[in-house]
Amino acid sequence: MTTELHARVTAPVATFHNGPDPDTIPWPATPDGDYARRYMTPLMRDGVAAHIANVDTHLAVVRVDDFALPATVNDAQWDNCYVCAPYNHYVDYAREELKTLGEPFAEAALGLALHGIGAALRLGEVNKVVHVNNWLLSTNLYPPLTRAQVDAVTRLLVARFPDHAIVWRSVNTVEGQALWQAFEAAGYQPVASRQLYYQYPADDAFYNHDHRKIWRKDLKLLRTSAYELLGPEALTEADLPRLKALYDQLYLEKYSYHNPQFTLRYLATALATGTLELRALRHRETGAIDGVAGFFVRNGALTTPLFGYDVHLPQAVGLYRMLTAVMYLEAQARGLLLNMSSGAAGFKRSRGGRGNIEASMVFHAHLPPHRRATWALLAGLINGVAVPLMRRYKV
Repeated sequence: MTTELHARVTAPVATFHNGPDPDTIPWPATPDGDYARRYMTPLMRDGVAAHIANVDTHLAVVRVDDFALPATVNDAQWDNCYVCAPYNHYVDYAREELKTLGEPFAEAALGLALHGIGAALRLGEVNKVVHVNNWLLSTNLYPPLTRAQVDAVTRLLVARFPDHAIVWRSVNTVEGQALWQAFEAAGYQPVASRQLYYQYPADDAFYNHDHRKIWRKDLKLLRTSAYELLGPEALTEADLPRLKALYDQLYLEKYSYHNPQFTLRYLATALATGTLELRALRHRETGAIDGVAGFFVRNGALTTPLFGYDVHLPQAVGLYRMLTAVMYLEAQARGLLLNMSSGAAGFKRSRGGRGNIEASMVFHAHLPPHRRATWALLAGLINGVAVPLMRRYKV
């Protein structure tokens, strides 16, 4: 009896906070809790779209023990950004990604398949979801959640949102095999999303001779170029329009407008609160800022959701190489895993980056049969067809 009482007392407790005033939320008195407060409070007060223009969602907070996790609630919003909309990720964004294959026949065949998949996903209300630990960025990093904590959050959200699938994006086996296994044990189904690349800059043995040779060249370029590296203390609000323009050039204009569209308010908040650690490259002679990177760290990993450079300058200037070297040095100095996200696969592989399939973990056991079938269909197609293609084409 004593053992049973102890189990009940120490079981994780999950709570949902949906109030209009974020100051009333019981933020945990921990570094992670303080970060969550600084990050989420402005978005909850102003509305998410004031900070990320193409995101339409309701933002709330799930607290489980000493972790405060952002939760986004959606019903349809078919034109929404992929950070809240599975349809956008698996249909709209995927349709654009087909162009990178370089094989017209495959593009046409897969494009036709995506049209049919899209119709099925709409019928199955695939965008009716609650995303947990959703920081509204291309990559989410996770705290060290346990199986019991995942179960507590799942029970809470299923009871509160019985018509919504429960989804956790950006789960991989590099940053924690135990977390992946915890989701599967809790009844979640993995649906692959992309192939990310990672490395351990502090571990020299992680790299071969060719990798180290390339990194030495990149680091030398960073030291000897005409650019100086700026930290957040050297940046002001007057610099923010340029930083935004650099991100927009790369991630929106070159890649896809489906990526998060950060506003000046988002960047001003990041600079003021430190929720993204900003670095910039400024030309010593012209004074122009031509590159920017904004990163954050959680649970032993570093990733860079804000990244951009002047794409109109010659590639030989090496802005991409230098910004990547800056992130390499940051991860090396702190002994962190460097989550390099996806894209530019050849560049990342040549520098030692290793691929790992990232997935969304989906709980749908409580949904009606046709909704469960939709998720099962999507998982079968993505895991069985798209993942082999990702590996084959190294995208």
